Amino acid sequence: MTDPKNVIKYITKNFTVANSVFDVHSREVCSALAYQFLLRENGVTKSVDDILADEPYIGLLGQKDEFEAFHNIRFLQLHAILHDAYGRVHTKYGFDRGYTYCFDAPLCLRDSPFCDHLAGFWFCMHHKLFKMNQPNKIY
Repeated sequence: MTDPKNVIKYITKNFTVANSVFDVHSREVCSALAYQFLLRENGVTKSVDDILADEPYIGLLGQKDEFEAFHNIRFLQLHAILHDAYGRVHTKYGFDRGYTYCFDAPLCLRDSPFCDHLAGFWFCMHHKLFKMNQPNKIY
């Protein structure tokens, strides 16, 4: 199972704007990079462009990024990036932690996009609050 902290490191290493700008496009790219990393960890190679073409809603806050009140809350943005990448990789390929990316949940919960929101929010908020002064941050 891939540690979310390793996914965050991969995103920040491969997408420099991730540390400063979280517009809709950059969140989609960050989520596609996370998706790509999860696939690579499980032996599958896929380009970011192909991922974005296959997954038009990844990294968004809501299905079409409709939750505008939350657009500037960094830990929610990070949660959306990780939630979608882990969830879609598990749903499509059966790899990794699924939507319950914060812990190793039973298989029956991994495909549910409603699972793990509270734990995911906590993980991302904790990351934002306590990892901000470290190199390779994303928040």
